[in-house]
Amino acid sequence: MEKRAWKTGMLYHHNFFNKLGNSIIPFYLFSFCSETAMVLISIYLPYYSYQLKATEIEVGLIGAASGIPYIFIPFVAGNLSDKIGRKKGLIVGTLIVLICYILFFLISSPLIFIPVRVIEGVGWSFVWPSMEAILGGDKRKLQVYNIMWGIGATVAPYLGGTFYQIFGAKNILLLTIGLMLSAILLSRLGKYNIDISYVRGNRVEINNFKVNSILFFPFVYGIISFIMLTFFPIYAEETAISLNVSGLVLSLMNLGRLIAFIVSNNKVFEKETVQSALTIFLGLLPLGLVFYANELFLLPLFFSIGFSLGITYAQALSKILSISEVKRGYYAGLFESFLGLGAFLGPFVGGIIANISISYIFITPTIIVIPFIILKKAKNFMH
Repeated sequence: MEKRAWKTGMLYHHNFFNKLGNSIIPFYLFSFCSETAMVLISIYLPYYSYQLKATEIEVGLIGAASGIPYIFIPFVAGNLSDKIGRKKGLIVGTLIVLICYILFFLISSPLIFIPVRVIEGVGWSFVWPSMEAILGGDKRKLQVYNIMWGIGATVAPYLGGTFYQIFGAKNILLLTIGLMLSAILLSRLGKYNIDISYVRGNRVEINNFKVNSILFFPFVYGIISFIMLTFFPIYAEETAISLNVSGLVLSLMNLGRLIAFIVSNNKVFEKETVQSALTIFLGLLPLGLVFYANELFLLPLFFSIGFSLGITYAQALSKILSISEVKRGYYAGLFESFLGLGAFLGPFVGGIIANISISYIFITPTIIVIPFIILKKAKNFMH
């Protein structure tokens, strides 16, 4: 009787993992694990480096370094994944990131972190375009994907803050290693079907101003997100805000983005006027940090920034992935390359500005967003 029950249990678990391995669900879980690890590294590696006596410029370079290859490689990697297989690109990228996270744990020199971060950026250049190419096109799948990585990004800052208080900054690196090991397993489990078809109704030439406008949104997303992740914990320390509160504030930004992903398929957010308004908010809201650092003020401010980031990002990604399924890896890579450009320029410029005053960093989004809105309005007026 016991033997039969044991066999039944084993058969149930076998069938469960077999079904899981023949579905797209592991890719959603992969997105959660990978994003959680990436956000933890983006926040706490610069902070850990600061504890190791890195200068503000070095901290900025550590924050920005992964963005250097992310400017050039994603559209090449995405295009390659269209040819060799998107799952292969996903696994290769995940292995590269895992090796880098092991190196972060083993070494303790901020200067060496910089080239390793560059290699990490190469890994992510394969991961995200491949993942988006696997899931893109279907709005529902893309929404679930955004929600899953959005949950990871939301819990990561507060998880990291709590983990830091108990175990210290260095041991957060062990947590990221565990997450990436899980991601490798999940990337091998997942299965997807490719529908080789062309989405004819949405064909847009890449030199069209409209497509260039779409690519502006990941650029702004990269600038604002990575400025906040890299410098807000240091800004919080300079203004006597506790690390736990800092983690809570960043989590609220990510919660705002997560809620945006949940409602992103609502038709009201597809309107260009709504997206333009949210883009203006992204240019103006960070200015509040220049003038005021009250904890109660920070909570709605960061939530609003996260919500605006989420809506503009989700709409832009959905539009660019609808251009062509055959070349979806290429377009996903192009999208991520512009995100990488912002992720590099944000912390790099921020590190230079921080030498004047840490609070002046948050003027950067205004300088980027407002001229674009003026240019866009001028183009629309001319047409």
